[in-house]
Amino acid sequence: YSANLTTRKVNFSNKSNGQNLTYVWNLGDGITSTVQNPEYTYATGGYKFVCLTAKNSVTGIQNTTCKLVQVSSEESNNCLAKFNYDVDTTTLTVKFIDKSYGTPNQFYWEFGDGTSSTIQNPTKVYSETGYYLVGLKTKNDAGCESFEYEIVNVKAGTGIQAMFTYIVDTTEGRKPGGKPVDMIGVRHGGGSNLGWNFGDGKTKSGAVDSTTLRPTHLYENPGLYKACLIISDPIINQSDTFCNYIAIPYEITASEEICEGTSYNFFGNNLTEAGNYLDTTTSVIGVDSIVYLTLTVNPAPDKPTATLSGTTLTTATATGYQWYKDGSIITGATNQTYNATASGNYTVVVTNTYGCYSEPSEPVSVVISGIEDINPFGLKVFPNPMQSHTRIEYYLATTQQINITLYDVAGNSIETVVNTYKPAGDHYIVWRNPGLANGIYYMVMTSGNEKSTTKLVIQK
Repeated sequence: YSANLTTRKVNFSNKSNGQNLTYVWNLGDGITSTVQNPEYTYATGGYKFVCLTAKNSVTGIQNTTCKLVQVSSEESNNCLAKFNYDVDTTTLTVKFIDKSYGTPNQFYWEFGDGTSSTIQNPTKVYSETGYYLVGLKTKNDAGCESFEYEIVNVKAGTGIQAMFTYIVDTTEGRKPGGKPVDMIGVRHGGGSNLGWNFGDGKTKSGAVDSTTLRPTHLYENPGLYKACLIISDPIINQSDTFCNYIAIPYEITASEEICEGTSYNFFGNNLTEAGNYLDTTTSVIGVDSIVYLTLTVNPAPDKPTATLSGTTLTTATATGYQWYKDGSIITGATNQTYNATASGNYTVVVTNTYGCYSEPSEPVSVVISGIEDINPFGLKVFPNPMQSHTRIEYYLATTQQINITLYDVAGNSIETVVNTYKPAGDHYIVWRNPGLANGIYYMVMTSGNEKSTTKLVIQK
């Protein structure tokens, strides 16, 4: 073949020998051709695993040969994993030699017996004779990744040997129509014919999957499938079948919402930020379950403020409310206002349209003294609650001695406001707060045997 590494155009030359031949080219990206010498432009660069199958239309004998074809020189795709090895059959020791292209600096070897290495040129001592499917994965600083697999004969004798591994493509989440699986077949000791049985009833005689060692098969449903690779040579009447179980994961999509300041437990991970997450678990039959989670974080309401007017507590408008007394929930106190009936520290928590809760408001102290307002003199104070000053008004039917005194809720005298004779009629006085703390007080007016009491709230 000849390739233009700039345009990714490749001209293939068929060098097959024989008569009555038909051809199937598997071009390594899912495209096939029956032209004898095809010309093809690849959509993506890198190295492609291209196979040519030549078949005698009279005898039915066929032969398949495969090569890695470089179709571009782009740095991000210009790498290729390759290796050689040398087997010491006496000690069952294999020396592996990296021959990769593209200046890789990361290496991952799988030795086919459950062991691995990250050394560039490792030495492996096997405990038993046999055939081992050895893989090398490489990566360079440009991010280019590549892999290669070979069957290593560790004093296992001679003959045709088939093996394969596979990669389930889960990069696009729930793909319509099923999961593509990249099969990576390897043969050893010859074998001109090859075929695949994917274990899902979709294999057809003479289908394209019999013309490449690296087909991509679409499994439509999750489950565990027994797939097999068959390598045979009708000339020497030898064949080998290698089977492996393909686990196609079950997939679940979920959407969850949490409130700002809270977390969501996703298989042991406490998530606090919005985003897309996935987790994989393995069932008892060896089939993964992949859960794709979209997490939304809704805002929490601002911290509310509670105000007091007399014994009535009020907060700003919200979607929902819950009042608390001394840190304990008040059953049924779910309105914007609450009329306190007992002394204590009151707070409120509000919710928004997302159902998210705010943090509690700052506590408001409420004192209930049990003193009822008695008001024969029409005693009034306003504004009430007051900040710096308030106006005290009262009415006298006759001239008389009066006394107006301010008390705290414990009955302690705080200040005598008025103590004198006053004529009949309406009277008022402006009283200024001498620096008293916020709270509830009582203004008491007496004259002879009569008394008026009114509540005064100081709230600065």
